[in-house]
Amino acid sequence: MEGKKAFIFSTAGMPWYNHRALKRELKEKGFQIVGEFSCRGWDTNGWLAKIGGINKGHPNEKDLERVRRFAEKLKLNYGEY
Repeated sequence: MEGKKAFIFSTAGMPWYNHRALKRELKEKGFQIVGEFSCRGWDTNGWLAKIGGINKGHPNEKDLERVRRFAEKLKLNYGEY
C-alpha cells in the first residue's frame, strides 16, 4: 500500500483511547496517515454493560459537527476519492 493515503476515524468509550497501535500498523504497510478523528461514543462493552454503559448520547450533535469539519478539511487538502 506504499504511498496510499489513509485517515483514522473512531468513537471510544474511554477518553484516553488513542490510535497509536493502528497508526503504527498502517505505517508499516506503507500508508501515509493524513488525518485522525476520535470522539466519545456510547460504550457498553464488558463490565460497562452492568452499569448501563458510558457516554450515552455520544456521538452527539457537537461531535458530528466536529467530524463534518474534519471531513471538509480532508476534502479540501486531499480532494475526493
